[in-house]
Amino acid sequence: MKTIWMVLAAAAWAGDPAVDPWSAPPAVAETMAARFPGWTVESVEAEQDGFELRLRRDGRWVEAELDRDGRVVELEALLPPELVPPEVRAVVAERRPTGTVVAAKAEREGGGLVYEVLLREGGNLVEAAVRTGGEPPGSRGTLVEEDDEDGEGEEDGR
Repeated sequence: MKTIWMVLAAAAWAGDPAVDPWSAPPAVAETMAARFPGWTVESVEAEQDGFELRLRRDGRWVEAELDRDGRVVELEALLPPELVPPEVRAVVAERRPTGTVVAAKAEREGGGLVYEVLLREGGNLVEAAVRTGGEPPGSRGTLVEEDDEDGEGEEDGR
């Protein structure tokens, strides 16, 4: 499981040359205004096939990839513990009852969301991925992967 999201706050965010948000193509600027009103644009990076944006508001951040026509291709958000959905907390608590949620990253994937949850268990940090949506209505999330501090992960499918 990727852990780059855990260090984003501590590391410099590198990428392709920065683009002034106001000089982005009109379609990209329109999407930013429509989808993220009230968010502060921290950076806009030019990619070969579009743009990567980093936005923040109220201690939260979102990274979005937009194609050159302004369509959102990928969306990721870092969530503080209090915004992790109850169904995700329930799945994680079932498998890791002594863990405390530190943060989570939500990413759209395959018609649903995957939450990569960072937990503190004693003195260790543990990651767990929970898939929600794209399943029969009313179903809980599914734990799809865990990764202990040592980097050893396991697929579960629960």
